[in-house]
Amino acid sequence: VAVIVLTGLVLGCASSPGEKSTSMMRRTSEFPTGRFVHENLNIWAFEFDEDGTWRGYQGDVATPVISGKYGITGNLYTEMTHDYPGSPMIPATYFWTYNGKKLTFELWGEDVNSHRKSVYDGQTYIRVE
Repeated sequence: VAVIVLTGLVLGCASSPGEKSTSMMRRTSEFPTGRFVHENLNIWAFEFDEDGTWRGYQGDVATPVISGKYGITGNLYTEMTHDYPGSPMIPATYFWTYNGKKLTFELWGEDVNSHRKSVYDGQTYIRVE
């Protein structure tokens, strides 16, 4: 009985995000690395490394103002650490899509870190070569 209940919970959780992400099917199979700038006014930029490290930049500043670690599971991006001053140190997960140029995030579940939510949820970043 416990196995059936657990299986139902896992499938139920998996189906809700899947329904939400139907229109957000990723076009690449791997999370992209490199530098990405926000599509509007270049207010934010991110650099994602293959080792799971990320750095955030504000505007054209050459020195990162924030950094942390991330993990990828399929089309889910989980930011595990976020060192913005005063922000709660609680991981959050976002759906990601990438079409070869644009990287977009959409919140999956809850993010109690309002700063992180403002730079990820519904935001699109463009890859810089």
